[in-house]
Amino acid sequence: RQLYVRAGTTTDGNAGSLSVPTSAHLASVRQYAAGLEKPLRSALQPMAAGSWGENLHLNGGEHFHSGVVCVGDEYSVWRGEQMVLLLQVASPRRPCSHVDMAHGKTFTRHGIRAHCARTAQAGWFMRVMTPGSLMAGDVFRLSARPHPSWSLARVAYLLYGHDNTVMRYLSRGAVREEWMGSDQELGELAEVQELAVCEYREEVLKIIGAPAVGSYVLGGPYLGQKQYLARSRWQHLAPHCIALLVVLCAIITSLWWLAPNNSISNYM
Repeated sequence: RQLYVRAGTTTDGNAGSLSVPTSAHLASVRQYAAGLEKPLRSALQPMAAGSWGENLHLNGGEHFHSGVVCVGDEYSVWRGEQMVLLLQVASPRRPCSHVDMAHGKTFTRHGIRAHCARTAQAGWFMRVMTPGSLMAGDVFRLSARPHPSWSLARVAYLLYGHDNTVMRYLSRGAVREEWMGSDQELGELAEVQELAVCEYREEVLKIIGAPAVGSYVLGGPYLGQKQYLARSRWQHLAPHCIALLVVLCAIITSLWWLAPNNSISNYM
């Protein structure tokens, strides 16, 4: 069966991409869970191709993982003697809380989500450079590596390796005080144009105070960090505030109709 893959953009302007874990990533997660001093709250779900909600699963052996794959790597996809697709590595895949729900139910910095965020073991995203198709058995060949020093594992650790960041990035992203590298490394990473905007480049540029990109674009430069944190908290609390407001309106309306001066008999 053939899967047709085309280039495109998402609603926030980011390049459309494929989420890609490998067999080495799954083995790494199992090894991490087995080595924990305090076991996960529940056993890992069976992990196989498709169990991480990915678009594409690659079996490249134990050496095909985020420690060797770099931002900007280009892979040509071959079917026999024909190149059928060209993909480029954009960023690690930053996991959401659904990972902990499915794997271990341990919502701490020792859980699977946190481990994958700081090590890039949830896989990576690849953008489509030349549209084409995919089939089981197609072969990936590295055709370009413009940033050999920027492995996905290094990017993930520097941006999301801090204990505070790895537990709070879902609500407020990354902050300068928790960057795990040097100022020089931060500046170098900001120059890696191939790094995906969503969840990575937008965070790096926010940290260095550069003009906003991605989800932080609000018609101008970045809000100050305090304002940014307040906006993030409001976005998190907004559904609860709206629900509370609806309940209060219902109570006030009920009390108004029950008041003696507002009974229907007074209008007859």
